[in-house]
Amino acid sequence: MFFVFSSAKGQELLPFVENFTKSNYNGDNQVWSIAQGSDNAFYFANNHYLLRYNGVRWEKYSLPNKTIIRSVFTDDDKIYSGSYNEFGYWKREFC
Repeated sequence: MFFVFSSAKGQELLPFVENFTKSNYNGDNQVWSIAQGSDNAFYFANNHYLLRYNGVRWEKYSLPNKTIIRSVFTDDDKIYSGSYNEFGYWKREFC
């Protein structure tokens, strides 16, 4: 009876991480909430803005009364956001 031992070392792969500064997305420096939409874009509740990032380009949206957006949630084509005494959704229109 004999045994064969084989030692194989695999390469440890780390996930890709990319950091952004507020000058990258032209928003405020505090992010309250993040969600990924059905369009694979990421949505950020960023103080006075709702930010959308599709991996290439940043888009910035604000509420009419300029209140702080503190939460974001996505469901199909709707992006829900919460603010002080305000809650609603954004619907993406495709041209």
